[in-house]
Amino acid sequence: MLHAATQRLTRTGIVYLVLLAAVMIAATAGLFPGTGEVGPSERVLGHPYRISMGIATLVLAVYLGAWSAVLGRMRGRWLVGLASLIAGGAVTGIVLGFAPYVLYPGDQYPVTFMWLLGGAPAGFATWLACTLGPRPTSGRHTTVAV
Repeated sequence: MLHAATQRLTRTGIVYLVLLAAVMIAATAGLFPGTGEVGPSERVLGHPYRISMGIATLVLAVYLGAWSAVLGRMRGRWLVGLASLIAGGAVTGIVLGFAPYVLYPGDQYPVTFMWLLGGAPAGFATWLACTLGPRPTSGRHTTVAV
């Protein structure tokens, strides 16, 4: 049973890395709307590339937080989950540093800055909720009292 759970968790981690690579490839290839446009944005989320990268970092953060919490619960130690969250967050931040800048080359805010301000807190909140929350049940062994 534990071996099958470890395999599922490993596959889930691989899916996370594939998602991270897909975000990087799409950003670098200019597939996100607004990539490479020159000019400041009036609002924080007024630029289409900022919106796309904001959504991508949020999805990655929630996925990483949940995956890390499950890993910690499987190992029976919340510190393992927290360590995997920190390591995964650092790797994600480094990789996102290679994405095109938010507006144009030389912009003062790379996507890693967006990860630090939005992704990291969302990932930590997800990890915390999944770690401290109730364990999911399969529903197969649940009885209902009448």
